[in-house]
Formats: sequence, C-alpha cells, structure tokens
Amino acid sequence: MTSYLGCAVEERLRLCGGGAPAGRTVECLKETVKECRLERNREEGVERKEMRLEEVLSNTKKKELKGR
Repeated sequence: MTSYLGCAVEERLRLCGGGAPAGRTVECLKETVKECRLERNREEGVERKEMRLEEVLSNTKKKELKGR
C-alpha cells in the first residue's frame, strides 16, 4: 500500500486506530489516502515539469547548434 500511495501510510494509519469509534477510523483512513494521493500528485507534477524543462533546453541547444 505504501508504494501505491507514495507516502508513509503505515505511520498515518496507526494514528487512525487506537480505540476510536469505527466511523471516525474510516473517515481518518479516507483522509489519509486523500492526503497521500495529493502528495504523490504534487511530486509527479514537479517531475513532469523538470522533464519538460530539460526537453525545452535540449531542443533550444539543438536549434542553436543547427543555426551555426
């Protein structure tokens, strides 16, 4: 599950249990999954932006070399 969500799920899930009423535990679990997905999406978004930037720089460099 940790690798799927991409964050420290086990630690967060332990905080959800601990004698809380079942309804509260379920809400906590839903919130944990939501937070982990948002965290993963932010990280993937940064990686995509970095890859695009590298591609643009590479293409610019190729155009400069071609123009000389």
